[in-house]
Amino acid sequence: MFNELRKRGRKIVDSFYCKNTGYKKEFGKKCTWFIDTKGLNKESIVYSGGVGNDITFELEIANAFECSIYLFDPSETGISTMRKEENRHPLIQFFPIGLSEQNGIKKFSLPETISEGSYRICVTSEEIGEKNIYFECKSVPSLVQEFNHREIDLLKIDIEGFEYEVLESILKSDIIVRQICVEFHHFFSFIPKKKTDRILKLLKQHSYRIIHKRMLDYTFLLNEK
Repeated sequence: MFNELRKRGRKIVDSFYCKNTGYKKEFGKKCTWFIDTKGLNKESIVYSGGVGNDITFELEIANAFECSIYLFDPSETGISTMRKEENRHPLIQFFPIGLSEQNGIKKFSLPETISEGSYRICVTSEEIGEKNIYFECKSVPSLVQEFNHREIDLLKIDIEGFEYEVLESILKSDIIVRQICVEFHHFFSFIPKKKTDRILKLLKQHSYRIIHKRMLDYTFLLNEK
C-alpha cells in the first residue's frame, strides 16, 4: 500500500514538470523517452550515450526523421546489442567508446546483474580488482570537433553516473545542444542527490527548461535567443 501511494505521489510531482510544447512525443519501446519533435529533420544530428539491451528509441528516431545518429557504448552489453541484425540501420553509426568529461581510459564497475548489463561509473577506492574494467572514453566537445559538427539537435545519455561530468563539460564549452534527455543516478549510494540538484541549477542557468520528467529521466529543451 505504501509503495503504491509513493508511486502515485511521484507521478503527481512529475506531472508538474511535464510541459505541453505542442510537439512532444514518446519514442522507444522498452527504454522510452519524451522529446520535442519541432525542428527535427534529415539535417538533424543526434548523439546517444548508452546502448544497454535496447535501441528502439534510436531506431524510431532514425525512421521518423531520417537523421544521423551517433551511438556510443564501450561495454560488452552494448556491443552485443549492436551485433544483432534488427539493430542495424544505415543512419545509425555505433562507436564502442564511452562518454566522459575528457578523453582517456576510465574505470567502470562490472554489472551487478549480468542480464541487465549496466557498467557504471566507479569512484570508490573499495571497488578494486576483478570488480573493475577499463574502457576508452571521449568528451562530447572532442567528438563534435572530430565529426566536424557545429551543434547537436538531440543528446540522450543514460550512462550510469557519468552524466554529471558530461553535462558540465558541455555547459563549459560553446557547443549548442538543443535538447537533452538524461537519467540521473543519485540512487547509487556514492552519488549524493545534491549532485543532481547542482546540475539542474546549472542547466537552468544555461537556459534549459524541463519539458518532461519521469522518475529520474528528464528531458530539457534549450531556450534559444
